[in-house]
Amino acid sequence: MSRTAIGVFEPTEAEQVLIELRTEGIPTEEISVISHDGNLADQTAGVRGRKGLDQLVRGLHAANLPGIGSAMVAGPIGEIIERSPQSESDALLIALLREGVPENMARAYVVDIQQGGAMVAVRVPDEDLPSALDVLRRHAPSAQRGTIGGARTSTEGRATPAQADISSRTEKAAGDVSMPVIEEELVVGKRAVERGGVRAHTEVTEKPAETTVPLREERVKVERHTVDKPVTTGERLGSDQTIEVRAMGEEPVVEKRARVVEEVVISKEVEERPEQIRETVRREDVVIEPLAAERIAPGIEEHEPAFKEHHLKSGVQPGEGTYEDYSPAYRYGYKLKHHAGEGDTEWSGVETRAKTEWEAHNPNTWDRFKGAIKHAFGRARKP
Repeated sequence: MSRTAIGVFEPTEAEQVLIELRTEGIPTEEISVISHDGNLADQTAGVRGRKGLDQLVRGLHAANLPGIGSAMVAGPIGEIIERSPQSESDALLIALLREGVPENMARAYVVDIQQGGAMVAVRVPDEDLPSALDVLRRHAPSAQRGTIGGARTSTEGRATPAQADISSRTEKAAGDVSMPVIEEELVVGKRAVERGGVRAHTEVTEKPAETTVPLREERVKVERHTVDKPVTTGERLGSDQTIEVRAMGEEPVVEKRARVVEEVVISKEVEERPEQIRETVRREDVVIEPLAAERIAPGIEEHEPAFKEHHLKSGVQPGEGTYEDYSPAYRYGYKLKHHAGEGDTEWSGVETRAKTEWEAHNPNTWDRFKGAIKHAFGRARKP
């Protein structure tokens, strides 16, 4: 199996890349070069004194390429572009797609070349791929975008992009496919919620209070006694005497004093109780069903490049979908013709049925993909 390693470099780097590829023993007929505005032409004179740029790349020459303009061209990809009609503005893009480059990456290469980059493409067998790729990446260390077996990496670098990619020219066998089995598990957490409580405050009430207090009460008692005795010293007739005797009594004096007679203590007690949680959880199970062999129309792979060209010429913008999005429609149209019954060799005879079948699996998309289906139907041949 052979693959194509592609890199886009600054013109000065591209020259050194070509020298090292030849040093690695890569045949000149397997190296393609495309450089906008003849950027490599200025390098040719300097290299001829050492090894000769025409010796590094077979058939390097100036050409006017559709969609690119003045350029230095060499190799198989350059030949494909030069054979394209002058009205074909996407000739380079189509050539890259034929090399197996994904559409989004191929468009990026075209832009880089139009901005002055020099593309170097090397078609090598698998055993020579590591050395070829190492050369491409060694000269694009600070601005490299690459894919190896479909894995894409990227780093930021200088303003002029350099790219090193690998595109397989043959379809790889599908690897293992895994399906995850998803099962829900019951996870129970806890959160605090308010269950009620008490609020304590004080309030003043009045109630009658009684007590018994002993009170003393004095009363003046006057008694007269008959006396018969002589007058003593200090007692004489005519002297005025006044005697006062006051009676005393007690009355209650009320005083209220506050005393603590009780304390109210509020506290919380914690107790735990088991709670049984019942819920429903889901689980996915993989159901294995045997599939009948798919009816693949023979020869469809041979038409893949033509389908890609039709997609590019159909006016579909990059944001509206790549060829990979439209590929199922082309394959359906091809198989529709290949497996059509007698009398269904014309598009008008199968269009209604085709629309019904397509809409059953791809609702509301017939108008978008009709052109691709019709084109593939017309290109196919009845066995």
